[in-house]
Amino acid sequence: MGMETLFSIAALVMVGIIAKFIVPFVLTFLSLPGRLMVSKNSSGKCSQSRFIFGILVTTLLQSYVYIAYTTFVVSGAVSAMRRHEVSFIVLFAAFFAVIIPLGAAHRDVKASLEAAKRLRTRDLTESAQNKANEHERKLDVTVRASSVTFLLAVIAFFVFAFIPRVMVITCDWAIFIS
Repeated sequence: MGMETLFSIAALVMVGIIAKFIVPFVLTFLSLPGRLMVSKNSSGKCSQSRFIFGILVTTLLQSYVYIAYTTFVVSGAVSAMRRHEVSFIVLFAAFFAVIIPLGAAHRDVKASLEAAKRLRTRDLTESAQNKANEHERKLDVTVRASSVTFLLAVIAFFVFAFIPRVMVITCDWAIFIS
């Protein structure tokens, strides 16, 4: 393993560490439109169609941004492999730089949802119970969307790594950044 490979792996580890701190904030911000859609309307209820639409909007926003990040990481790894004769081991580091930040963010949101569910089961006043239910519903949108985003990111990683031309179709601007 050459110095170029070690340097590329170190760069990917640094990108992954930085992303691990940034991704939870970005995913929370991107889930705001979906969370607002599942808020109660004037009658105090949220319809099932609004809930599903909120999940779809949140999933689309999160997936697009995270697939752009995946494109950025994979294009950097693939170009390093082509230009500097870097070992294919760089792809393993790129995989972890893509998956670990999203997995950690998903785990944290899921833990928040479980805490909200435990809070809801306590003996609370009706207004506190309604607030807990609404908070749980909003977190549920984020958890469901990040689950789909995780699956799409894994699929996108392997498609981008082995068929790099597909990156141009999805997020061609992210290729130029890397």
